[in-house]
Amino acid sequence: MSTIQINRYAGFTLIELLVSLAICSILLVGLYISFINILDFSENVDTETILINMDNMLTILLDRDISSIYIDPKEIERFKLGGKNQIFDDANILTFYTSNSLINKPDAFFINNVQYHLKKNEEKDDYSLYRIEIPFGNLDLEDKRIFKIKVADYIKNMNIFFFDKKGFQHDFWDIDDMKSMPVAILIEFSFELKGKTHRLKHLFSIKYNEKQ
Repeated sequence: MSTIQINRYAGFTLIELLVSLAICSILLVGLYISFINILDFSENVDTETILINMDNMLTILLDRDISSIYIDPKEIERFKLGGKNQIFDDANILTFYTSNSLINKPDAFFINNVQYHLKKNEEKDDYSLYRIEIPFGNLDLEDKRIFKIKVADYIKNMNIFFFDKKGFQHDFWDIDDMKSMPVAILIEFSFELKGKTHRLKHLFSIKYNEKQ
């Protein structure tokens, strides 16, 4: 008479179960760390992209404004350029007349007063840069509308330097004091966003435009 033996030990032992749980835990921890690293990398890339785009936008805008500064040699004091190496006090840091406009039609000639203004952000230790454009075709027009165009955020530091025809550097420029116009403006920005710092340093040449 034949007998059939039943294997009573077909399941997992306690040791095997603990080893399996330990392996799964290690795999889950590894996956979690990889996921966090991917998120951090993605966030850093996004932050760097924001800062680079801001840098590019600001450089293009400043270059267009400064390269088209308007001056009438007969009325140099009327079309003045003013600026200073910035001490953060929520004041205009750069003001001038320019034929460049973000508001008026590009095919029309307008002389606009443009002011760059730094304003401290509430509850934050950084600043935003505003571009104030006062568009008018007639310089004697009394009713001027001011358009504030916010151009940059997350500014931690900003410096402006002016260069005269002899190549000397100045921390401020005002025609009332200088009786002339600078030939170049050096602007330095330092942005900081989520612990990432990006610096912009650009020398802008001034090409004075006169109405034909």
